[in-house]
Amino acid sequence: IMVHVVEILYNTLSTIYAQQPQQKEETNPREYEVLKEFIRLAFENYTTEHKATFYANEIGLTLSHFCATIKKATGKTVQDIIRELIITDAKAQLKSSDTRINKIAKSLGFTPTAFNRYFLEYVKMTPLEYRNS
Repeated sequence: IMVHVVEILYNTLSTIYAQQPQQKEETNPREYEVLKEFIRLAFENYTTEHKATFYANEIGLTLSHFCATIKKATGKTVQDIIRELIITDAKAQLKSSDTRINKIAKSLGFTPTAFNRYFLEYVKMTPLEYRNS
């Protein structure tokens, strides 16, 4: 499981940093600090907190300012980043263990039905189909 957690961290950070502006002078130090704090909070809380409002409140910014800052810094929305964390974790758990899908859903903060819909929407197959692929 630890290997998969490291993979999730690496993949997510690689994706986010690849989207950052190439010229250092374009990067605002405050934007970088907000992004860094968001990433830290997201890794700590993505299994229980799926909404941008939680992260904006924790960082002490209005929702609109927080979302705009993350979008400007990464080219991705807050929800995109949270979704990537959730889906990457779900995929890792589905492929690396025999854990029941209901238990995986609960570990990611979903009811089984909601998880099935969420996974299907973004992966275009059910968790069971993904596990068996």
